Amino acid sequence: MGQQITGRTGTAGSEGFEWSSSAIENARCEWFGHSDSLMRPHIEQKWIPFLFRKPSPLALLHGRDIQDGEKFSRILDHTGTIIDREAFGKLPHYSDVEIPRGLSITWIEVNPDIYTFLIDRKSGKPAGYINAMPIEDRLYADLRSGNLGDNEVTAEGIVPYIGHR
Repeated sequence: MGQQITGRTGTAGSEGFEWSSSAIENARCEWFGHSDSLMRPHIEQKWIPFLFRKPSPLALLHGRDIQDGEKFSRILDHTGTIIDREAFGKLPHYSDVEIPRGLSITWIEVNPDIYTFLIDRKSGKPAGYINAMPIEDRLYADLRSGNLGDNEVTAEGIVPYIGHR
C-alpha cells in the first residue's frame, strides 16, 4: 500500500523538507510511515540523541534585536578593536582603512540590520560578525573603482531595508 497524502498538504516530510540550515538536520526516514516517528525505536534512535546534544557555544544576534544603544556601541567597539585587528591588523595599510570609532554608529542609525553578530554564550562577547550594507548605486561604483574606502562610507549612502527609517 502506498503513502496516503492529503491534497495540497505536502508529504509531511516523507520526502524530506525544503529547508536548509546548520541548525536543522534533515534525516530522511523513508522506511517509516506517517505515525511511526512517534514509536519508541524512532524516538530512541533519533529524538533522544538530538535532545541530549550540547547547543552551540555561539548565538546569533541580529542588529535589529539590539534595543540598547550603549550595548550596540560596546559590541561595535569590541568588533573594531579586537576582532578586526586580529583578523586584519597584520595586513599592509590596515591602519589606513580602519573604520574610525563612531562611524558604524551612524550606519546603524539608518539600518541596524546591517550587522549580525556571533555572540559567545559564556562570555557574552562577540566572537564574529558580518556587516552587509545595502548602499546606493553611486556609492557602490565608487567603492568598486577604489575611489572610496570602506572607512569613508557615510550614513547618507546607506539604504535602509524595507520598514526602516
